[in-house]
Amino acid sequence: MFPECLIDEHLREVDEFEFELAMKQEKERAMRAEMNLSDVQDLLADPFPASEVQWKAQATSRDKTRALAVAYIDARNVMERLDSAVSPANWSDSYRVVEVDGRSSVECTLTVCGVSKTDVGTAGESADPAKAAYSDALKRAAVKFGIGRYLYALPKQWVAYDEQRKQLAVTPVLPQWAVPSGSNGSGSQRHYANGQACSPNNSKPFDAYVEVYNQPPSDYAALKTWAANRVPANGNGHLNGKSLAGLNDELFG
Repeated sequence: MFPECLIDEHLREVDEFEFELAMKQEKERAMRAEMNLSDVQDLLADPFPASEVQWKAQATSRDKTRALAVAYIDARNVMERLDSAVSPANWSDSYRVVEVDGRSSVECTLTVCGVSKTDVGTAGESADPAKAAYSDALKRAAVKFGIGRYLYALPKQWVAYDEQRKQLAVTPVLPQWAVPSGSNGSGSQRHYANGQACSPNNSKPFDAYVEVYNQPPSDYAALKTWAANRVPANGNGHLNGKSLAGLNDELFG
């Protein structure tokens, strides 16, 4: 069960017009199950929030103080994008082990709205080669549908490198065209009260309700009542020593 989001005072004021608009959008999301691939191409290709983009070193300088940073996404991000764009019922994936250049690899066939595309993934230097190969295959097949393809067009960034930890010392900043509209490329992320990361859409009561219960509220009154009752467990307006007002910016940005 999803943890319930902490909603501050001003977020409890549910606007009836916003409720009607949100219900309409929810119906539109349900209708995507009947869409063709061409109808959802832009949704698939949308940039990911900076908080979901990860970075790794592709190469290092001779003195090992700087590294060429490469952006990538997790296989779970791909699955979540497919779910949100076309619904779980309209995509599927299948795998088989193949041999490429004398090495065992994994071939993924990804089918979205009846269209199938295939690519091959490898394990690289992962400590869990099987899992890495399957994940890599899914991500590569997804790129053929436009998911995460924009990451290949990012400008090269050399950043400080921690040789001892074998990782980037700083997180690169994404250019504005490579982040969703209305956000920045710094990777800041909203969180639930218990510290778990929230999705980008739950800063409004309607979105928070859908995320918690996986379905829209029955009516406006139900949403208004639910939103008004979202308080911290200790009931004193504070959580871990922070006031609700102080937590608002931290949780909902």
